Amino acid sequence: MSGREGVSATDVFAVAAHVLERLANEQLPVLGRAGELLAGRLMAGGDIYVFGTGHSRVVAMELAGRAGGLAGVKELV
Repeated sequence: MSGREGVSATDVFAVAAHVLERLANEQLPVLGRAGELLAGRLMAGGDIYVFGTGHSRVVAMELAGRAGGLAGVKELV
C-alpha cells in the first residue's frame, strides 16, 4: 500500500491480484477436484444442493433457478 492517506484503485487491484495468485498456487488442485466431484454427481443424474443465510443466500440464488442455468442445481430455502 502507499504511504499516503486513502487507498487507490491501483492498490485495490494489486491486492486482488495477489489474492488470486495465492488461490491459484495453493488451491487450484482442490478446486479442480471439487469440480470433478460436482460434474460426476450431475453426470450420474444427481442434483447439487446449495444454500446460504442472509446475504450469502445471493450466491445460492445465482446458482439455482436462473433462466438458462444448470438444471441440476437446487436451492435449499
